[in-house]
Amino acid sequence: MARHRLPFAAAGAALAALVVFAVVTTVQARRIAAERDRASREATTAARVSDFLTGLFKVSDPDEARGNSITAREILDTGVGKITKELADEPEVQARLMQTMGKVYASLGLYPRALPILEQSVATRRRLLGAEHPDTLAAMSDLARLYGSMGRRAEAEKIDDQVLERRRRLLGEEHPETLEATAALAFIYRTQGRLAEAETLDQRVLEARRRVLGEDHPDTLETMTELAAVYNYEKRYAEAEALYRPAIEKLRRVRGEDNSVTLKNIVFLADVYAAQHRFAEAEALHRDTRERLRHLLGDDHPLTIQATNNLASLYADEGRYPDAEPLFREALERKKHVFGADHPSTLTGIGNLAIVYASEGRIAEAEAQFLELLEKQRRLLGENHTETINTLYNLACVNARRGNRAGTLDWLGQAVAHGYSHADDMAGDPDLKALHADPQFVAIVARARKNAGKQP
Repeated sequence: MARHRLPFAAAGAALAALVVFAVVTTVQARRIAAERDRASREATTAARVSDFLTGLFKVSDPDEARGNSITAREILDTGVGKITKELADEPEVQARLMQTMGKVYASLGLYPRALPILEQSVATRRRLLGAEHPDTLAAMSDLARLYGSMGRRAEAEKIDDQVLERRRRLLGEEHPETLEATAALAFIYRTQGRLAEAETLDQRVLEARRRVLGEDHPDTLETMTELAAVYNYEKRYAEAEALYRPAIEKLRRVRGEDNSVTLKNIVFLADVYAAQHRFAEAEALHRDTRERLRHLLGDDHPLTIQATNNLASLYADEGRYPDAEPLFREALERKKHVFGADHPSTLTGIGNLAIVYASEGRIAEAEAQFLELLEKQRRLLGENHTETINTLYNLACVNARRGNRAGTLDWLGQAVAHGYSHADDMAGDPDLKALHADPQFVAIVARARKNAGKQP
């Protein structure tokens, strides 16, 4: 070796290169094999899913149905039973189909039926694929959307946070799936009343989707309408309308006039018109859209219920309480049936009906509704929640109309004790005019002003 250093050095280098080459080749071979296995598994899963769905929808074939009318709900119920029994040994296929079935149940407004199916799909994919696999994150996103629809907003937010963090880290900030997760979180913020946070996220998503996907992409249009909804809640009606109108025109072209997404956003545009006291325009849109949704989705679908409720709200805003009351009653009964007695939308429906009763002078019925609402809000939202406080205030006004001074002051005192801060509204409320010279009322107004000073 001492006499032949160069040849030995060259041989060593060649050997090292050969070892490196062998290692790299082995790693690449394993990666290729893993990718081949994944692709093969995906193809097998896709084929099994296709075969299963083909077999499932045979029940709608006239020869199979034998003259019976088969509904989408019956096909879904049959499918879930078959998935559970026939695919127990194929968990990947089972999880994918469960996710599909759960999404369809949710789109039909059958939330309680969708819930265990989507939860099982998420659990199976976590176990088989891991918490960061794209399929797991997709299933989690669908489950969060369902939680949001069911009013379980804290659970939805927790999952949306996880999905967004993982997609940002794995895919980047402007990947379409990351933008989808950001938009989902913005929606939850809006439903929680966190409007500034929702607006920031929606603006970011809209800018990125316009750049990445284009102006007319369905996802871009969805973000336009979501940002418009935030503006509407912020009472920035001109800005909301400026987004809704072009988005709806494009949705008509992209999705069609009688598409549920198009119709949903027409309902929201009508609300913007109503907020600006453009009642004739709002009513024309509300009445037409409600009938289209009833025909398309049925009376018990969440979008139809919302359209019914919003038309009733329009009538109430116009002071047409006899027209508003039957629609509010119908919407409330359907909310209880579809969403359950404790869903946030059901609570809103109870409050709406109570306000109409009070406006019609049916004080005893209004008080009964407000007391029912207060019990639920205290249990579900807590004593210091804004909506609970508003109900305390409304009970004070109902007692004032009955001439119950002690009851009025008691409810007002409770409202202020839990954070009511709209002192000027209280001082100028015509229902409370008879108390203006009362020292106890003056003291309550003063405490409300202090509450306003404590707010950030």
